[in-house]
Amino acid sequence: MINQGYYNQLASAFVRGSLKDKFPNNPCFEKKLEDLLAEEHKELIKIGISESLPLSVLERALEAPYITRVFAILRGIQPDLLLDIGKSNNDFIWRLLDEFRFLPVTAIDIDNTYDAHIKAIHEGGINNLRSRALDVHNMKEIASNQYDVVTSLNALPYLSEPLNALSEICRVTKRFMILAVPTESLAQIIEGNKESKTLNETKLREELKKNDILQIKIDYVEDFTVVVARK
Repeated sequence: MINQGYYNQLASAFVRGSLKDKFPNNPCFEKKLEDLLAEEHKELIKIGISESLPLSVLERALEAPYITRVFAILRGIQPDLLLDIGKSNNDFIWRLLDEFRFLPVTAIDIDNTYDAHIKAIHEGGINNLRSRALDVHNMKEIASNQYDVVTSLNALPYLSEPLNALSEICRVTKRFMILAVPTESLAQIIEGNKESKTLNETKLREELKKNDILQIKIDYVEDFTVVVARK
């Protein structure tokens, strides 16, 4: 994908949260994040690169069509409190924080590789972002109906028990659940058959109905299936 620069505010927060003890006298580390000037963002990013921080995870890229669709849905919903269950190679959460600047977001990383990044970004000034280290197959620490909206983009296929995770996602959702999964992978999850190539919508709806989800809309965006379900 074509690089379009960094998510400057997030990249600056990442640098500040990661290196705050190393640059105690640099005013870029002391000012409020929202008060930083464009040149100060550039300075922080330059510092991060020189210190070999993995800033590449916060580079902008061309938006995939299914993500464009998900953002159109979120703009219509206007969530109050969001839980994202995602993978480290999915930059959806960075785009989410860039557009919905004041939305409280909790992130669960299913492979834990960007959990430290999220914590650093929080420490660096993005106070509405938090992470939780939980097993998504059993999120008993989260109360039922706790999150207004729960999103999970391209994470379910990588779980050992995706239907159990789907049940937990339904449980903790208060209002809307949004899933985006490669159509072939979702078919395999629902059918329980690695040879399945097509999505059986009836079985997907049955699975969601078991979890008291009755209002379901399914869209196909290129090779992805986007599921929007409402309690």
